[in-house]
Amino acid sequence: MRNRSLIKHVGMVIMLTFAIIMGTTNMAVAAPDSEEGDAPKVEVTKEPESTKESETTKEPEEKIFYSPKILVESYNYTVIPQSANENLEGNKAMLYAGSSIQLNIKLKNTSKDTDIKNMTTVISMPDSNFELLSISDTKYYETFKANSTITVSYNISIGDKTPSGQYTFPITYDFADERGGQGGGNGYAKVKVNQPVEVEFTQVVMAPEVVVGDTVVLNFQALNLGNESVYNVRAEVEGNGFTPLEKMYMGEIAGINQGNGTMKVQMSGLRGDAIYGETSAKITFYYEDRDGIEYTHTQEINTAIRSPFTPETKAEEEESQWWIVMIIVGVCLVGFAGVCVIRTVKRSRM
Repeated sequence: MRNRSLIKHVGMVIMLTFAIIMGTTNMAVAAPDSEEGDAPKVEVTKEPESTKESETTKEPEEKIFYSPKILVESYNYTVIPQSANENLEGNKAMLYAGSSIQLNIKLKNTSKDTDIKNMTTVISMPDSNFELLSISDTKYYETFKANSTITVSYNISIGDKTPSGQYTFPITYDFADERGGQGGGNGYAKVKVNQPVEVEFTQVVMAPEVVVGDTVVLNFQALNLGNESVYNVRAEVEGNGFTPLEKMYMGEIAGINQGNGTMKVQMSGLRGDAIYGETSAKITFYYEDRDGIEYTHTQEINTAIRSPFTPETKAEEEESQWWIVMIIVGVCLVGFAGVCVIRTVKRSRM
């Protein structure tokens, strides 16, 4: 009995070990019948797997919103005519102080899908030399479409004493986006202004006749009527029979001022068939502005080159000699008459 009971228990242990190894779920192992009654059943139950984590519902990500941005795409100006008869189309090659312009600034809404609402632009002047002619410095636009452009225009007067140079016109803009958020930015336009260059040269005076071999002094005078200096003012003389002996250089002439200079020229025989006769010379004046741009002005002088022994000179010499001879003859006659009178007086007394 005791051995049989031991065998039963060993069998039960073996069965439990096998069930654990095989991973049998909910496997019941019953002990064999015994004389003393049924042995208690032992159930081996695999622990139930943990329940799966409940899936969490993901909320949709909020779309990122970028505020629109405005850029200055380009700018230009158009000169406003000073009178009804003046017609200026497009940009002048050079913009001079004393002019009035329409400044056009093209703005671009760089957003591809967002409109801009209630946009205002404000322009500022570079300094007191510039005056805004438009009614206001502020422009208003109710809507600025996405990926489009708007041209903002202002009329501006440039003072006649504005120094030459490049000037910047700042422009700022404020707006609301489609969500009601506020935005803004700034840009600029640049304009180059030049002072008018106005120089006058007094006509050079030349003697109507000169003798070959003479040295003539030419006098030059330049009047700077502009507000800024001109530089490297000089002159050259070129003509048949004219041989410059030196250079004429005035240098810098300040605004609203004058410069003077001289040049010695030797008169030589003419080139060609005739050595003497009428001739002319070309005078070329050169001067530069502050940017090194060169300007020129020309004059012409005329004269006649004579020989020291021209027929006119010989006639004049012969005429002078004739008068001298007449004076000598007259003196001799007066002397002879005097002698005769004296002798006549002496004879009457005797």
